[in-house]
Amino acid sequence: MRKGIIIFESDTAIRKVFDSLLLEMEEYELTGHYKSCKDIFVITHIKQPAIVLLDLDMHTKDIITNIQQIKDACPDTSIISFSSVEEEDKIFLCLCAGANGHLNKSTTPDALNSAMKMVLDGGAPMSQTLAIKLFNSFQDANKKNSYKLSHHEHCILKLLSRGHGSKQIAEELNMAIGSVRVHIKNIYLKLQVTSAKEAIARAIEEKII
Repeated sequence: MRKGIIIFESDTAIRKVFDSLLLEMEEYELTGHYKSCKDIFVITHIKQPAIVLLDLDMHTKDIITNIQQIKDACPDTSIISFSSVEEEDKIFLCLCAGANGHLNKSTTPDALNSAMKMVLDGGAPMSQTLAIKLFNSFQDANKKNSYKLSHHEHCILKLLSRGHGSKQIAEELNMAIGSVRVHIKNIYLKLQVTSAKEAIARAIEEKII
């Protein structure tokens, strides 16, 4: 039986490329392609795909919520995110939220085929560079996170240290601004501070970032 695949990709040209690649693979069936994540829960629930290919470059309000909606609609669905540029923080959050792997949009047909087989076998396809970055991130989190910051909070704290405001963080991580503000509030509580300036100072002092 052929495995159902759904694509969520905002760029029409790239979507057509992926469509063509999948149509050449006999073991898979393209059951839908969409230019936005609107109704992603309903679509996934109805289609029950084996794999969802999810564009991280989409102008969606909260890509993390989209991933969680896919998993809520169909827990057995594997998610492969893909993007033009590997943004460590964003991809890290996506993997923590439930994505099973990540590919660059310039991936070859053979690499795409291998990645889909890998996730169906329980693997986590990603570039070697990204795998090293993620491994180091987990190592750093284990060593430095004595304040029990979540992965979301740690990423947001790093962005705060770079001078980003709530709106910019929301845009960079594809999160709702309300979610960002809740995370920042939790960061203040855990670090026992009352401002971003104090949080950054504490994080640097304690070598959290």
